[in-house]
Amino acid sequence: MVSVKTRLMVAEGKADETVKFYKAAFGAEELNRISYRKKEGGPGAPSHHLR
Repeated sequence: MVSVKTRLMVAEGKADETVKFYKAAFGAEELNRISYRKKEGGPGAPSHHLR
């Protein structure tokens, strides 16, 4: 069996929608979620590890 781990970076506010799509379309499993912040203190793009 082969497995692939990928990291997704998505626009703010699209994270839940994107993860739901990958789970439904490919049977992905969310391994962790990290939110990055922009240097100036604004919200950044979340990063997700999916398998």
